[in-house]
Amino acid sequence: MEARLLVLHNRGFMRGSPQLRALIWIGLLTALLIVVAIALLFLIARKTCPLPGTDDIMRLLWEQVLQDRKALFVLVATPLIFGFFVLLARGSRNRERLILTETGIEFRSPFGAPLNLLQRDWALQWCQVRTAQVGRMFRHAGGHLAALILETGGNRRRVLLYPWVEPSDYKPRSLREERAYIRALQQQGPEFQDWIKHNPVVRYVNEQVHGLEVDTAPAVSTAFALEKHPWTLACLVMLLLLAAYTIVDGFLLLGETYAVRPAYELFAGAGLLAAIVVTRLLRSKGVPSVESAVVGVLTGAALGCALYPGLLRVNQWTDTLGLHAYAYRSQGDGRFTPVDDSLPDLHFDDHPDYWRQMGVGEERDFELRRGGLGFYQVNLAPVHDAIAEFYRSSGRHDGGAKPGRSG
Repeated sequence: MEARLLVLHNRGFMRGSPQLRALIWIGLLTALLIVVAIALLFLIARKTCPLPGTDDIMRLLWEQVLQDRKALFVLVATPLIFGFFVLLARGSRNRERLILTETGIEFRSPFGAPLNLLQRDWALQWCQVRTAQVGRMFRHAGGHLAALILETGGNRRRVLLYPWVEPSDYKPRSLREERAYIRALQQQGPEFQDWIKHNPVVRYVNEQVHGLEVDTAPAVSTAFALEKHPWTLACLVMLLLLAAYTIVDGFLLLGETYAVRPAYELFAGAGLLAAIVVTRLLRSKGVPSVESAVVGVLTGAALGCALYPGLLRVNQWTDTLGLHAYAYRSQGDGRFTPVDDSLPDLHFDDHPDYWRQMGVGEERDFELRRGGLGFYQVNLAPVHDAIAEFYRSSGRHDGGAKPGRSG
């Protein structure tokens, strides 16, 4: 049989696919909910706000949003996520391809630069492949996540089978039919066997690639032993050390917390960068893509969490002046403003009974330090002692919680 070029597209983002229709509906509903929420907030503010002008009301609402970090995160993250999926859909439709020829297999990522760090192009020659087998994409995966596993000796490449279709043969189903079909594939019954038999990737390799045949028998185990690979073992040890440090120093030893807003963007950015670097490093050392991604994401998350107490500790170690007591005035509900305007405001979230007994305008001293990193942090030890004494003398139970973060 004459060999041919087979170019496959990702069904998830093809025109009319149920997956794409579902994403569009989710995006529209999310945008509608945000618009309705903003409109309701505007109407409520217009009735209750003493400021008559629309600009004044919008400015007041924006100030409230800036103070509510959850609302701010939703407003910022939602369009970013929506924009990411728009880029992914466009990239998949215009660029993402799985190309099979008589000499090899090639994957073209939907992402162009600089987003190609998320998923890179790759190519593999058939002469490099020792065995080809249909197995699980990852442990405990159902039949709809079956993958073509290509063993090259020192490396293993998994190609998820379900997304790839020939555009000329693809007929979109309804969302209900698609869900029913995926459930049938999960059971790995007759529908699964028939799908594997007629899958374009498996069929092409069996018919067009000389000297290589896909083993469609159920694999005994395709799990990758993380503890037996030196690089994954090193990453796991690092992950555990970071997690242990976060727990021990963040919750048990360190008695200080941020007096200003923590650098959450730095924590998230460092964690994301670490996840990308670890994932790419493990892939270059022959670790399968799924295991590389999982270990990379977990390591990045552990680093991001460890930076929270880590920056406090570094700021403490680089402090040359030590803790100083500063006068603050209570504004009620655990909120305090400094007598010295150069200092940050403080806000304690927990133990409302304790903070409520302090009158507005009442002065209280708090111990702050400004370390080498340039931000203020507050010593919580005197605060803990005062709260414990309050509950002890009043006979009330404090639940054992510590006062919330300030700033």
